[in-house]
Amino acid sequence: MSVLNKAYENNLFNRSFGGTNEPGVADPYISGYGFVWFNTIPTMLSGNYTSLSQNDIQKTLSALSFSITIPNISLEKVTIQALGGTHFSAPSRLNIGDTFNITFLELSGTPIKSIINGWINALKDIRTGGSNLTGTQYRKSQYTSTVYYWTTKPDLQTIETAWHMTGVFPETYVSNQFDTDVANNQEVRHDITFSFDNLYPYSQEQLAGSTSLLGKIQGFTNTILSYKQTLMNF
Repeated sequence: MSVLNKAYENNLFNRSFGGTNEPGVADPYISGYGFVWFNTIPTMLSGNYTSLSQNDIQKTLSALSFSITIPNISLEKVTIQALGGTHFSAPSRLNIGDTFNITFLELSGTPIKSIINGWINALKDIRTGGSNLTGTQYRKSQYTSTVYYWTTKPDLQTIETAWHMTGVFPETYVSNQFDTDVANNQEVRHDITFSFDNLYPYSQEQLAGSTSLLGKIQGFTNTILSYKQTLMNF
């Protein structure tokens, strides 16, 4: 029997998983250690709709993401009525949302506004209603992004959960977040809704069984950890 299963067995009564060497000790999942990585950025954004380079856009969106809301996935069913009010059910289809939200912290110089509004203006210019993309630029492979989201243990290295979204583009134009009240001075955060086409949630078993996937996400994690070491050496 595994250590974790042994912990379950020894806590069927009081469900207390604390201690040091007790037979029921286990570590809880701790939230708040999540990371977002925009793995691909539309090339047309850099130099055309924002002064930031493609690499700067990628790091800005990843660094300033303070929270993320993953879409719900539910299994729908059909219920079949039988004699005398009895019934039975069977699974019918998956109901998967098509948006997720990221809350970004805005900085002086408004880089988030520049990136998000530039992205939307490229797709649909708010002055004309038409797209500023022409020819092969107006293809999903060109104007959408790929986004990875994963959480780790508090050690910031051990991956606990992971998601992967493709066909991503923003829906929220940044504007009313800059409303002003002279009696209220605080930071500005943007809650941006993104559309996506495909959502790939990964279980621990899938991560463990896919060396390439785990290696890719671990590579993102190592990139972020390199900046941790920079802070420690300061």
